[in-house]
Amino acid sequence: MLKEAFERASLLYTSDYILDEAISAVWSATKRRNHMLKVDEAIQDSGKIETISATPQILSSAKACLRKYDNLTLSLTDWVSVIIMRDNNIPYILSFDADFDKVKSAKEFPSLLDLPS
Repeated sequence: MLKEAFERASLLYTSDYILDEAISAVWSATKRRNHMLKVDEAIQDSGKIETISATPQILSSAKACLRKYDNLTLSLTDWVSVIIMRDNNIPYILSFDADFDKVKSAKEFPSLLDLPS
């Protein structure tokens, strides 16, 4: 799925929260600093991935959604991603997390779609 996204899109987006999660997951799994750094370099130096930072406003909106949509099982990081997508008109998400499918049921996020076929 990631390879296909790189081939099809001219630019992909991530957030500083997702970057943190990716690096932390590699550290947790390997406890090897050089592996963490390779993940960071692969993302930062790809030329195809733009990192969008979560502003205080984005974080505030994400926390509001976390409280408002208590029936959805999204983490704060997930909500940050959704808010970034909404605020930047990013219609597609590349994720293995099926919880994002539930966001479409929220009236303010009807355009959140999976990677197109």
